[in-house]
Amino acid sequence: MTTDAMTVGLLQEDADALASGHMILRLDTALVDSASEIFERTKATRVTAAHVGTLRRQAEGEMAAGHYVEAAATANKAIELAESNSIDASQLHKLVEKIKAASSTGAQQRVPVDANDEAAVKAAGHAAAGSIFKDLDLSGAGTLNYRRFIGWWQHAMKVHHSVSRITDKELQLTMEIWHEFDAEGNGVTAEGLGGVVTGMMHAGVIRLSAEGHIIPVHTAHVHRKRGTTGMVGHEGHVTHTTVHASLEARTKSGRIAPVIEE
Repeated sequence: MTTDAMTVGLLQEDADALASGHMILRLDTALVDSASEIFERTKATRVTAAHVGTLRRQAEGEMAAGHYVEAAATANKAIELAESNSIDASQLHKLVEKIKAASSTGAQQRVPVDANDEAAVKAAGHAAAGSIFKDLDLSGAGTLNYRRFIGWWQHAMKVHHSVSRITDKELQLTMEIWHEFDAEGNGVTAEGLGGVVTGMMHAGVIRLSAEGHIIPVHTAHVHRKRGTTGMVGHEGHVTHTTVHASLEARTKSGRIAPVIEE
């Protein structure tokens, strides 16, 4: 079919359409191809933007969990992906700066107090107790029971140190210490909780920064004589990730129970 014949055919088709109340819109082939290309490119950009958003949320989650190295790597990956696809990365750069600031603060909070410094241990224990009462909104209640304290501890470890777990032995030692401050089972005050946490620190069950932040005891091997609070007569040291503690304080009844072996 010649060009003239094709043109006549198209004109006849248009006329028939108009006669039936319709209009045929014909676009140049180059224009259609260009529009298709733009559409596909825009669709690809949206997919990439969604991926960038996923990486940003991942970096924020890693930062919240205290995994600053991973968070920075994820955020930088998101920046590289965004900028290579002409996506605004200004908020991602702000996130990187926020991660750096949090990492600096976190590094300070990850330094445990010296277990041999009685004043520092006691101060950290009472700082943690105050924070726990505030977190659990117990300022007005006055006391905290053992079950709720363990729930708080497990939650804190899960949120901030997902790879760490509280062992059965740590729970056993914590219960022994708790009962020395809560013999009647009525719960402890913030002051009493400070004593409990201090005893846990001396026993190697828990480590805290000077501000009272939990620092996980990953592979702690704990030795503690039963029935002691760990608040006096302690002699402890930390070697790498293994915590050793020996305590010579007597119980309230005056007895010294046998040492728990690994």
